[in-house]
Amino acid sequence: MRWLALMLGLAVLQNCGAIRPPVDSAAPVQLETQQIYYATTRQQVGGDEFFGSGRSAAVTFGELVVSIPPGHVSGQVEWPTRRPDPARHFAVQSNGGFSSMRRMQSEISKGRGPVTLFVHGYNNTFTEAAFRHAQIAHDLNLTGDQVMFSWASLGVPPGYLYDRDSALQARRPLADLIADLASDSANEVVLVAHSMGAFLTMEALRELSNSGRSDVLRRINRIMLISPDINEAVFLSQIAEINPLPQPMVVTVNREDRVLRVSSRLSGQETRVGLGQHRAALDARGITVLDLTEFAATAGDGHFIPATSETILGLANSLGRGLDD
Repeated sequence: MRWLALMLGLAVLQNCGAIRPPVDSAAPVQLETQQIYYATTRQQVGGDEFFGSGRSAAVTFGELVVSIPPGHVSGQVEWPTRRPDPARHFAVQSNGGFSSMRRMQSEISKGRGPVTLFVHGYNNTFTEAAFRHAQIAHDLNLTGDQVMFSWASLGVPPGYLYDRDSALQARRPLADLIADLASDSANEVVLVAHSMGAFLTMEALRELSNSGRSDVLRRINRIMLISPDINEAVFLSQIAEINPLPQPMVVTVNREDRVLRVSSRLSGQETRVGLGQHRAALDARGITVLDLTEFAATAGDGHFIPATSETILGLANSLGRGLDD
């Protein structure tokens, strides 16, 4: 219901680098926490970072508990500058691993709200992506389990081409994860993907379609692509290969997205879907396009408006309460 409320809220409103946070396992028990299951194609590293930017052929599964500071402001992730203080910053309270997807899936609730699968974008470390997912789930009061797929982003702005290759390498693992999550008919699956993660998600859906997994595609309840970093022609070719195309599919765009403008230059001045220049082609294919340009000034760099605009989050929660009544 909360993701539906966010989509409705965005429709009503219409009429990627940060300080790298270390983690801390000493969060006070009275803090609010958010549970995040994860699957990652990153290589494990020692210390508090858990997973680095190296690519792994094996997928690692686990569960994080992220604490939310008492003074948290909706739409923000309170990043620490040095060691995190859980009273003021997001922090990892615990991290536990699973030996397999089957073991993780046995812990995921059955039929108690949709399972939200979040795929992060370019220039994200593992911890950054986890904190952002925790912030979204907390600020939207999402029900159901939260699962993050973390692919091997280099986590630095110059790593764009490395990240693109990492996204391509992660297509099959993400497709397998979607199939596993959708295998339990008691669970609805909601896909939420940001930036280059939207490109990866569409590639995974294409893999599923080309493998004859129409049963999996039919179990995807809805898809939200936020500021997709995808060339328009590539996106249309991906859509053409996905049968059936899960619906509803919502794409949010910002005509002034500074990050996607840089991406356009890096990719040879190609237009990106998230810049919204050619929405008519998407409208014609039954995809809902939400132009959030007017809210960019209140949402950081304007590259993740649905998660960083306090106005949008507030309206979504207001609508969500009405849907839950």
